[in-house]
Amino acid sequence: MINYNKKQQQSIVTKNNIMNAAMSLFIEWGYFNTTLRDVAKRAGLSTGALYVHFKSKEDIAKELFQMTSNFIKEKLEFSIKNANTTKDKIRGIIDTIFILAETNRGMMEYAFYTKHKDIFSGGKSICSSAPLDLLKEFLKFEIKNKRLRVIDINLGVISLTGIAIRFIISSWDGVIKGNIADYKDKVFEIVWGILKPEGSD
Repeated sequence: MINYNKKQQQSIVTKNNIMNAAMSLFIEWGYFNTTLRDVAKRAGLSTGALYVHFKSKEDIAKELFQMTSNFIKEKLEFSIKNANTTKDKIRGIIDTIFILAETNRGMMEYAFYTKHKDIFSGGKSICSSAPLDLLKEFLKFEIKNKRLRVIDINLGVISLTGIAIRFIISSWDGVIKGNIADYKDKVFEIVWGILKPEGSD
């Protein structure tokens, strides 16, 4: 465990405040409509104080990308490792996506909506980065061991996550009413129906 002194602790808090402010503004106004001055103001800092932590708006976007990608990957990885059967692992993945949408909506909106390929070289959708790689490896392993039907991996990932993500976004947009958690089981049934091996329940 790392022990930080008070100055280091304050620096971490300030940096997190900057990132949270930037994330909320990128969601509300869009990346290209947000300035560093806007971010500093929302974080309660001077622009000069912000520059101590980030030299550019792109640097903030890169760090947000890494942080969000790793966070989602860790949550999905936990759900996979803590389930015994393939069916339960699939259910855990679906549940995790819905839970994150409810408990970390800002971060998930950022993940779903922000196109990092338009912001910095090598950038891509967060949903197409580390979390996607994790799910591809999971599907490959389960298919190889005949615990899921043989399916193109890209189609498999879209089936696994796309229905839940599209449903959540539709809920945020007001197209679907009610508590999205009430639909988790139904979404799981649809996804499992697509991915389960032939002859499986």
